[in-house]
Amino acid sequence: MRDFSGFVAPPTATARSTRAITPNDTNDLSEIPRALRVGTGGTLVVLAIDDTVPITLLNVADGETIAIMVRKVFATGTTATGIVGFI
Repeated sequence: MRDFSGFVAPPTATARSTRAITPNDTNDLSEIPRALRVGTGGTLVVLAIDDTVPITLLNVADGETIAIMVRKVFATGTTATGIVGFI
């Protein structure tokens, strides 16, 4: 089996791992996900990796995958649950 541990994937590559994301108003995520998947829909308030102002994503559907790289998912204003980051 080939060793891919040193491989650096471009941002458009498929995910190699997943992380449960707990919304937090203070801390940035420890790893930047390539996309977010929402278990139960609602509103997401996120800060994209190159932005300085959060964006509110309304009416995110149950099971929706959003192709956005974020550094923070805010607790305040986020009603969606079961958020998973594709790393």
